Amino acid sequence: MRRMLIAVLVLMALWSGYWFGVARLLERGAGGWFTAQTEAGMMAGHDGLRVTGFPLRFDLTVTRPHLGDTATGGWSAPEARVSARAWMPWRVTLDLPEQQVVALPGQEVTLSSSALTASLSVSPQTSLPLAEMGLSGNGVSLLSSQGWTVAIARLSANTLRSADDPLTHDLQIEATSITPDDGFRSRLATRSPLPELIDGLRLDAALTFSTPLDRTAAQTQPHLTALTLRDATVTWGDLVLTASGVLTTDANGLAEGRIALRLTTWRELVPVLVAAQLIKPEVAPTVTRALEVMAKDPSAKVLEVPLVMAEGWMRLGPIPLGPAPVMLVQRQ
Repeated sequence: MRRMLIAVLVLMALWSGYWFGVARLLERGAGGWFTAQTEAGMMAGHDGLRVTGFPLRFDLTVTRPHLGDTATGGWSAPEARVSARAWMPWRVTLDLPEQQVVALPGQEVTLSSSALTASLSVSPQTSLPLAEMGLSGNGVSLLSSQGWTVAIARLSANTLRSADDPLTHDLQIEATSITPDDGFRSRLATRSPLPELIDGLRLDAALTFSTPLDRTAAQTQPHLTALTLRDATVTWGDLVLTASGVLTTDANGLAEGRIALRLTTWRELVPVLVAAQLIKPEVAPTVTRALEVMAKDPSAKVLEVPLVMAEGWMRLGPIPLGPAPVMLVQRQ
């Protein structure tokens, strides 16, 4: 009995030493990470770090964290907590506050949710490469400083590093019951019988980066080099849009490639483009006639048309839509 008691006490002492040692390393590592971002040219900081959860967990609480730069924007929140089981510290859960701010070029977006959590897992290797990541939330809403809003009843997103290519991460996103911006819905209501709520969105894609997403990312600054869209589906009443294709990053950081689109009840697309202010109302009849030509049969409900991005511009079939989206922000 005495030997068992001594063994238990020794194990407790060893475990306590392990826990407090790792807790100290976590605090120093988190502080060092913020410092590294600053040295890499980012604006990063916080108002305090502390680790709790002894003896079975590591709970790192960061008060008022903020991260960003002048080119791409940033993120800030009142508090963030990173948690992990003490025996598996490479798998962590991030509990996010009900409200946080994402800064984008030209605007700030306030993200609110009644329950928003993220998870992250790295491989237990020296470089700590990202293995998988997840995000889920209920009652998610986005409010922009420019005035637009979007609400999502249920949101989930997951990434998983490809077993065939360490630079590629598979991505799945699903959102249900999406409420578009009031202004957009008002403009659409006068032109289309589509319902107020978008039924859902599903995305299955692969993201390829220039360098691995690991502990050296602050120095190597990985950027997106290719987006492989296996399947994307938006269901909105009778309007169903599916898409697949590949986009790469051109020399100017803009998207380049071809996406195959398939639209069911395609005539509802033109009012959506007008309401989204992608085309002017006076151009809508011309766009409709062009789509009729592409459909070959004006009475057909299904239209297949390519979305092409080339030389910095984007077009739907022969219809110009404007500049191609940015895939890589060119840093000064």
